[in-house]
Amino acid sequence: MSGFTVPNANSFGAQIQSLDQAEPDSLDFTVLGNNKYGVFNGFDAAYSSSGDGSVTLTNGEVLINGEYAAVPGGTLTLTATAVDPRFDLIVAEKSGSSFVLNVIAGTANATNPVFPNLTVSQLPLYALYRKSGELFGATSSVDKRKFIGTVIRSGTSAPGSVGTSGDLYVQTSFSPATGQSSLYVKQGAFWENLATYTGQGPDEPLQPFFLAGL
Repeated sequence: MSGFTVPNANSFGAQIQSLDQAEPDSLDFTVLGNNKYGVFNGFDAAYSSSGDGSVTLTNGEVLINGEYAAVPGGTLTLTATAVDPRFDLIVAEKSGSSFVLNVIAGTANATNPVFPNLTVSQLPLYALYRKSGELFGATSSVDKRKFIGTVIRSGTSAPGSVGTSGDLYVQTSFSPATGQSSLYVKQGAFWENLATYTGQGPDEPLQPFFLAGL
């Protein structure tokens, strides 16, 4: 598992197909500077040059505009290339109430192709260099996954077995059962509910038996 990369120019011909892939884009700085977006884990990629090309990604977990989501993996089929190069972005995005994978095609440009613009509901995962005559594969792709550490997650149900001990999870859009709270903590293989405190607090009145000897 790699992570966010801007390749060096000397990677040309080995790890990347074009020197254009070694140029930082404004989106690169946005990805690094905005902590409301990131990848917890997953989205490892496998590439196929068949047809117009395709990318198969594993499932993963993301933070998109401050919202936690588990995103299923799948295979994304790419659109045809042109004579002039372009960049396509593989993204995780919120579409309605669902979180899915998608490909956002860029605009071909003979001299300086740039990344397509994304919405606030999209998180870049990979940047793909697309040009007719270039065999699509691993060297066509640059990893743009910004991996992030433990943060408080939120959603409508605790996310199964994923996560690391110490992670916190806030369950939204539900009423806790009696004696429970909306907050969970990951402990080993399970998410443990942090139950509401129901014992005697310091501001509660003294019970009669405390006063028996006074």
